[in-house]
Amino acid sequence: MLDRKKADEEAEEEKEERNSGFGTRNDTREHERTEIMESKRNSKCSWNCLKECPHFFVVFGFVTLVYWNSLTGDFVHDDNPAILQNPMVTDANTSIWNILTHDFWGTQLDSSASHKSFRPITTLVFRLIYSVQISDSPGILFCASQGFQILSLLICRLHVRTDISGYEILPMAHLFSDG
Repeated sequence: MLDRKKADEEAEEEKEERNSGFGTRNDTREHERTEIMESKRNSKCSWNCLKECPHFFVVFGFVTLVYWNSLTGDFVHDDNPAILQNPMVTDANTSIWNILTHDFWGTQLDSSASHKSFRPITTLVFRLIYSVQISDSPGILFCASQGFQILSLLICRLHVRTDISGYEILPMAHLFSDG
């Protein structure tokens, strides 16, 4: 019984220490985490920004308008060698290491024939899309357009979070979406 009472007293003392600001380093970290979470909750721009920020709708509409026409098209210019003829994309047995040591076209980076265009994230995205049996032009183009949608909205969100006016946000997001 005495042990239980002593444990309760120690717990109460620890609680008072934390509340008084003279706690341990872990208590300070916990306090900082709590403050960060509280500031995120009170932030004027959360992911519910769609109600507060009409810029998202404008950017979303603009990106949709830009890419809508391409969804019914075929692969053009360099799409065939970069996607359909690239073993880094089409061969599921290709290791990640090979993707990191080959250029965008599937040529070994140290080869004299390589363009040295190193885009491993793009290659991985194409491989992911191709691996879920989307190898036709409209499917890949749709996935790419959705990627641009997401990135454009993230750029818009970043600039909203940094309190840049809408007159600066929209051109930046539009320039990115046209890229």
